[in-house]
Amino acid sequence: MKLITHPTPRRNIRIRRLGAAIALACSAAAAPISHAQVEEPIQREADLDGVAIVLVKDFMAIRNSGEGLENVEFQRYVPITDEEQIVLGRWVSASTDEPAGVPVIIAKIEEDPQRNLIHTFRLLTVPAHQHVTVTVTSLVARRERPAPQGEFAILKPDEYPKPVRPYLSSTKMVNCTHPEIAAEAQKILATTTDALGVAKAVADLMRTKSYIMQGQPDMSQPTSVMVLRHGGSCCGSAVCASAILRACGVPTQVTYSPAGYVHGVIRFYLNGYGWVRMDATSGVGTLPMIQDADDRGMVRLFDMPIEMEELSYAYAWPYQHNTMHDEYRFLHDGDPVTGLAF
Repeated sequence: MKLITHPTPRRNIRIRRLGAAIALACSAAAAPISHAQVEEPIQREADLDGVAIVLVKDFMAIRNSGEGLENVEFQRYVPITDEEQIVLGRWVSASTDEPAGVPVIIAKIEEDPQRNLIHTFRLLTVPAHQHVTVTVTSLVARRERPAPQGEFAILKPDEYPKPVRPYLSSTKMVNCTHPEIAAEAQKILATTTDALGVAKAVADLMRTKSYIMQGQPDMSQPTSVMVLRHGGSCCGSAVCASAILRACGVPTQVTYSPAGYVHGVIRFYLNGYGWVRMDATSGVGTLPMIQDADDRGMVRLFDMPIEMEELSYAYAWPYQHNTMHDEYRFLHDGDPVTGLAF
């Protein structure tokens, strides 16, 4: 078992006699914190082999260009509890340009349709014409599953589990029916009909792209097409890879991890195994996204609900955009607050 701090420089500290304490925290503290259930919580010291204890810090800089405000609320996705990771604890603090701190509380915890956790934070005071830095610290126990082995059939859409089927759709955000995307999918399917093989081919393709867009992108084209033609950053690359995989008949979802910023990756579904994460970033193309112990700061942050794909640009600032249909807002008594921005 290792303790990893993230996103500060990695330090690995061997922890020896904390097995029972961590096991107790996993089984007793995870549910009330996460509002999620884990089928097989860590219960024995032997279960701690390969577990990384990750300290994830999220720094949110909020600028107030107006007068002082009270009881301002905003939402944020936070690391979730699932079959691979358990949230052991979470703390929030806030500070300003001045030495004095700002009172901040977690006003509400709720789940979106994907069972991601959204926290509503409330700043009790926001000083006039100052920056407020809100720091959320999460302690997460994470262990990667073994990598998938063998071949996995590409099923007909109605043969996949019902919750998975929406992630075969072409949406405003993930356009998988554009002729160029469809042609790329056909090239891949001409070489393999194995779902894992298709994903590997997509990873190989993304490694050939540039992280910085090349040439003169036509901004009227879908994001998937622009990245296929010109390359692009992590979140745009995730949209492109998702589109190609969906066009091949493999359910794929855009998902996110913290990496000192919000890092867009994907996860695709293999029948008989489940979801597999891939870093589809142009120039990277890492599959599967099974982290070494030193790299397990890449906890799962949240998975983009299919409803959010109604917005073609939702991938561009997913960490702030929690409302599905509207621009991101700071609120006071439910009404939008002007003068505040990330």
